[in-house]
Amino acid sequence: METVSLFRVVLSLLFVLGLIGLSALLLRKLAQMQGWGAPRTGQPRRLQVIERLTLNPRQALLLVRRDDKEHLLLIGGNEGLLVESSIPAQTEGERKA
Repeated sequence: METVSLFRVVLSLLFVLGLIGLSALLLRKLAQMQGWGAPRTGQPRRLQVIERLTLNPRQALLLVRRDDKEHLLLIGGNEGLLVESSIPAQTEGERKA
């Protein structure tokens, strides 16, 4: 391979990697502007999915924590159902015992 051809290949590779990096930066900026993902303010997330149990291919039970309360949801198909609400949240130590 000639030196000019090798230089052209390396230059093309750097150009493509630069385009990938630029698109990643633009996508990250767009995600921040649209509010996608976790808030970047250093505050803890208020909503967490603690556990998911798949019942069948269309339905699942979710245990969701909001602040200091947990809620049991049945989701699937076109609708969801609140099975139980305001369950006191357990700590990691209580959950393992």
